[in-house]
Amino acid sequence: MSSSEKNSRKRARLSSDEAGAEHQDTTIDANPEILRLIQRERRCLDTHCAELSRLSTESLKKDQVILDLQAQRVKHETQFASKLEELAAVKVKNAVLFGKTIELEQKNLHLRVGAARHDQQLLALYERLHDQTTALAELSMRHTESRHSPTTGQEQSAETVVSGKPSSAVTTQAPAAGPNSGLLPRDNRRYKGFKSRKTYPHGNGRVRPSRYGSTDIWDLGLCFQHFSTKSVCIFGKTCDYRHHALSDGERNYIVSCGQAGVKFLRESDELTSGKIY
Repeated sequence: MSSSEKNSRKRARLSSDEAGAEHQDTTIDANPEILRLIQRERRCLDTHCAELSRLSTESLKKDQVILDLQAQRVKHETQFASKLEELAAVKVKNAVLFGKTIELEQKNLHLRVGAARHDQQLLALYERLHDQTTALAELSMRHTESRHSPTTGQEQSAETVVSGKPSSAVTTQAPAAGPNSGLLPRDNRRYKGFKSRKTYPHGNGRVRPSRYGSTDIWDLGLCFQHFSTKSVCIFGKTCDYRHHALSDGERNYIVSCGQAGVKFLRESDELTSGKIY
């Protein structure tokens, strides 16, 4: 077969194929039912494609939300771990502070015991001083009595006849101890119910007798700011109450009032130390 025959056959085949296609298109276009089915299928396909696109977009959004939540979880876990470390450090610090607190309480208890022991020793010393002061006063009175005792025979007479009757023997006796003997403070009622016209920083400006274990009958009239505070009295020499130091007899009396008196003496000695007036 020659090449010209082959070419003519190919052309005939192509012509027949094109004619068949044109016939098929004409047949589809000529059938409206098939056209409606094709259009419906296309609409369904478009709808499915749009739905698929929407679902894909939503899936991407959900994936992003999941990633954000995971990032927040990691952040919160990191913060929680940091808080746990801080809490552990605080617990350790609290344990150290608790130990120091126990140690300080033990030291404070030891100091209280020592202070109580010191108060007892101080009370014993004040009692000894009181006894020694009393003994010294008795010796002084005996010495005064011996110096003023009668020395002549007539003065040493045991009895004297008066109107023919014997009189009782005259003897010299030591005066009884009292407010003026030096062993006790004077019976000072000046401050009982006394109201000063001055305005003091602390109440009426006077130390209550009960503060050193006394009563209103034995009120020493002590200035509160001078004897019970570190500051100097604002009125100085014009103060209505007493600033000068306690005498030995007054100190012995305050000691005899018990623990309140001993405590007051110890504190007032510290507070008045260095004060001029």
